Amino acid sequence: MTEYHLTKTGNDANDGLTKATAFATLVKGISSLASGDILTLYEGIYSDQINTHTATIPSAVSWATATTIRGA
Repeated sequence: MTEYHLTKTGNDANDGLTKATAFATLVKGISSLASGDILTLYEGIYSDQINTHTATIPSAVSWATATTIRGA
């Protein structure tokens, strides 16, 4: 399990592993997720367009490995 972070002041060139090295866009955050990972969104309005044909949120085979997107 890996936790990724997303802030309005982030940068998609970052690794996203801490608030200080957060991603900037939902597209980057979602595309980085694997089964069991967490994406934490910090305060802000995120208006990215997500193409559901190319961007998918990984599914899991049990709740123990569920992918989570949460606000901080």
